[in-house]
Amino acid sequence: MFTISRPALSGAAYPLTIFILSTGMFLLSTGFVFAHQTGQSLIQTGEKYIIDVGYDSITASPTAGETTAFDFLFFNKEGNNPADYTDVAVYITKQGGATVFYSDILHSVGIPTGMAYVFPKSGNYKVAVYFKKDGQTLDQASFPLVASKADYEQPPESPKKYWTNFLSGGIVGMLVLGLTMAFWGLTNKKKRH
Repeated sequence: MFTISRPALSGAAYPLTIFILSTGMFLLSTGFVFAHQTGQSLIQTGEKYIIDVGYDSITASPTAGETTAFDFLFFNKEGNNPADYTDVAVYITKQGGATVFYSDILHSVGIPTGMAYVFPKSGNYKVAVYFKKDGQTLDQASFPLVASKADYEQPPESPKKYWTNFLSGGIVGMLVLGLTMAFWGLTNKKKRH
């Protein structure tokens, strides 16, 4: 004979159970994977630590004008396991020494430390990282990086065009809103009479 037994959970609890299990599996899998979520990797080995800077470029060079995602990994040289640090300071300088970007990024345990940056122009850059623990620098590394030229590098007048487009879009939006409210007011007025 064929029998159907009653499930231990009610019908409403199944989606919640599936959600909790899949979220738990996702969080556990990302917490234990110490590989770059990005495409390229710059590695420097020091006396005690290994610094690994990854960035999301298909080619060896990121493209100017496009967002480049970076992630920063820090390992103990002995055992190749994740090293303990509280933050990483990141400097990006243009050839000639002018700093074009600086950030001090706090580290969350179990999550790769990362950031996004758009290289404004093509050219030679240096990415310097300083891994710190409670204000003391544990190790540092710097890497040369060449941002390749894009077909559509942002011209200097681009912000002016942005605000012109933003302003004209706002005016059109207010006109549409005004016409909609006027039409709504007329239709409600007819219904009252």
